Formats: sequence, C-alpha cells, structure tokens
Amino acid sequence: GTSINHALAFFYLSILGLFSYKTSFNQTAIFLLVLSIVLELSHLIIPNRSFQSLDLFANLLGTLLAIVIIFFYKRLKNGKI
Repeated sequence: GTSINHALAFFYLSILGLFSYKTSFNQTAIFLLVLSIVLELSHLIIPNRSFQSLDLFANLLGTLLAIVIIFFYKRLKNGKI
C-alpha cells in the first residue's frame, strides 16, 4: 500500500516539475530522478526511518512514468508525432 503512495506522490511531483521547468527538459528529468533516489536513500541515515527498496522502485517508477507521459505529450503538442 505505501509503495503505491510513493509512486503516486512522485508521479504528481514529477508532472508538476516537468510542466513548470525553466531549464531544459533533460536537466529537469535528471534532477527529478536523482531527487527520487536521494530522498529514499536518506532514510538510511534518518532516525526512526527505514530504507525499503520497494519504495525506491516506486519512486523511480512514478518519476519515469511522468517523464514518459510529458515527453510524448510535448512531442504531440509540437506536431512531432
């Protein structure tokens, strides 16, 4: 249950980030991927938190799904598909 919440949260975060980026799409996508990894890895050093690889996978899945959807949306909007 909580891994689904991770995927949805990172999906929404990534959609918002990719729609509002000011730099390049690639830089924003890389930043969001690194952010999803760092936030889960930070659980290794935060007291009373535990690292779970399934949550890391869900973070990455939500972020990657948003990147793919926005990528194809922007290509479709620009008439490149």
